[in-house]
Amino acid sequence: MLALSGCKVAILATDGFEQRRFLEGRGSLREAGASTIVVSSTRDDLICSWNPSGDGYYTAVERHICDVHPAYDALFLPGTVIDPEAVFVDPRAADFVKSFFDLGRPIASLCSDRWLLVHRGSILRGRLTPEPLFASNIVLSQSTSVAGADPGPYEDLDGFIRRMLTFFQVSLAHCARTSIGAPPPSIPSGHMVGAPPMTNDAAELR
Repeated sequence: MLALSGCKVAILATDGFEQRRFLEGRGSLREAGASTIVVSSTRDDLICSWNPSGDGYYTAVERHICDVHPAYDALFLPGTVIDPEAVFVDPRAADFVKSFFDLGRPIASLCSDRWLLVHRGSILRGRLTPEPLFASNIVLSQSTSVAGADPGPYEDLDGFIRRMLTFFQVSLAHCARTSIGAPPPSIPSGHMVGAPPMTNDAAELR
């Protein structure tokens, strides 16, 4: 069985999303067995990426932020380059993110979107520890985390994606164990987790 088989991951994005991070993150989640749903605050059917080397990449919006409900297992924020605030232009987007914290479900965020979470204390309710401020850390805190990656070079993108997959797998296993009264996995708070390399589907990048 694939590591994230049966897992539903919401990808919160809008126009100006970072193309490579979106495609490689989504591709790896799918390869791991997860189903992905693109959620956006825009009413358009398509959103377009920011691409420094050419035309943007269009992807379909599968759910509008006002139509979603907390039936997702995890949240991935790929990062928005043109206007980092754009993803939260609809206040319901902030409520959507907050619902993952409230339900104890894992969050992984790349680039500027993560810093928006840092400044939105009403979303986090004090549950953000100092560790997420350091690049490439994934911090387990009450089964929920904000994961960070350097918004500059791409050198650690593969590493971030590997850690995201493992973090989602461990967090969801913890949630499942908790729901049936079994003891949680033995991973201390603040521990950075890793995973073996996974092959990304590069076809969408062509």
